[in-house]
Amino acid sequence: MSTENDLNKPKEIKKEEDAETKNPKEDKMKPVKEDKENDDKKKETEPEESKAEKFRSLCSSFQLFCYNPKEGSCLTRTPMEWVKILAFIVFIWGCIIAFTTMCWYLFMAIQHPNLEDIPVWRRWDTWVDPPIFIQPDLHAEHLPSACPLCVSVSINCIYNWKPVVSTFTGEKLDNLTTALKDMNSRPYLDTEVVHVTCRGKTDNDRAIMDGVLVRGIPGYIASFFPCSPENQDSPGRSFILDFSKTQLATNPEAKSLTFDCKALADNIDNSEKDIYKGNPPGGVRFTFDTTEVKSIVETSK
Repeated sequence: MSTENDLNKPKEIKKEEDAETKNPKEDKMKPVKEDKENDDKKKETEPEESKAEKFRSLCSSFQLFCYNPKEGSCLTRTPMEWVKILAFIVFIWGCIIAFTTMCWYLFMAIQHPNLEDIPVWRRWDTWVDPPIFIQPDLHAEHLPSACPLCVSVSINCIYNWKPVVSTFTGEKLDNLTTALKDMNSRPYLDTEVVHVTCRGKTDNDRAIMDGVLVRGIPGYIASFFPCSPENQDSPGRSFILDFSKTQLATNPEAKSLTFDCKALADNIDNSEKDIYKGNPPGGVRFTFDTTEVKSIVETSK
């Protein structure tokens, strides 16, 4: 309850007293604000010498990090500690190098005892399935650098394999003659040759392939077998198919050409039932991308 003195006070004085009693938090915040203002003033008036002292202190600390004369340490490690670290690194890497060298030596000793020994993996005495390497297959390669429309057909190198040259007589000779005539070539019966015939996969392919030329003997000379490092790249182990007179060069609608080539010998099995991944056994299946071929022809003109 208000007293008589309070009632007798002027209204303005009373309002001021009420305002002071109602905001005690503002009175508490005043010293904090004053302290912050003083700190800001101190920072503004801080002499530049103190900043230079901090920089010198930082440089001194880095110098001690690099080399501390009291402890005799370099990069926080004494010379003895560095010797131990380096010895550990040399030991670890020495073990890794020794283990790698031992594995490589064992691999070479097992796989390739020497260049004259028989290879480890051979079809007739291994468990490899499907069996491989009992007879050679052919390899076809486009030769854009030599001629945009030429394909080289070579025979793979099989260790210790010799062809048994077929004797062509009667109907067998007629079939060979017809097949080679489609390639604008002929049988070479006066020389022991593993003949190769090439034929389009479909009727359309055969029509596009009409006019193909054989450069050289259509096959491989038997005297170049068995394969060895000295004769594996000899001319007698490959021949060239020239498609410059076919529809690949003349027909703009020819978009693709797929043909099969087969090597003919008594010890090469060409049965269709053994076809693996699209390649005929003892042969090769090759597909021309005629778009790329024509672009090569245009740029070469």
